[in-house]
Amino acid sequence: MDIYILTGTPGTGKTTIAKHLLKYGFQVIDLNSLVIKKRLWRAKERGCKVVNIPALQKEVKSEILRMGKQSDKAIVIEGHLACELKIPADMAIILRTRPDILIKRLKSRKYPNYKISENVEAELVDYCTIRTKENYNCKIYEIDSSRSLSSTLKEVVSIISNKKIPDKRWDKINWLKYFEHPKVSKYLYK
Repeated sequence: MDIYILTGTPGTGKTTIAKHLLKYGFQVIDLNSLVIKKRLWRAKERGCKVVNIPALQKEVKSEILRMGKQSDKAIVIEGHLACELKIPADMAIILRTRPDILIKRLKSRKYPNYKISENVEAELVDYCTIRTKENYNCKIYEIDSSRSLSSTLKEVVSIISNKKIPDKRWDKINWLKYFEHPKVSKYLYK
């Protein structure tokens, strides 16, 4: 049974892509749902749950074992916290979104400005990519999810099913030029 990591900052399309992967026959572990269901958080800071990462990692491993007994279908572990885990995986895919587009997506979700700022800064400095590289010893791909859902989904499915392995190494996407973009810079360092 293959295990795939699908991570990226909030607003990059992970959950939407994962829901579509279910239709392709993949099993999905939604980390946000698991955190809530199993109450894997300690406290709230600034209105956000502080997740107990070791407890989450333990639950994910248990979930993989449980799912593996029921089916030999591939498992996709989805969530922005996936980059913080150390789970044996066959491949990791990091969804990346242009910072100006990410701002629009997070605003549409009614994120407060400080959360938009934190997530845009994380995207600008490749946070999920760096953490994935540190925590996983597998093939790592970045996909620009700034485009349409259908093109992003097609690329994810193509990579996972090994039909097309593009040059999407983990160091290909660079948003540094957006530090000076007027729609982005006003959200930085809040």
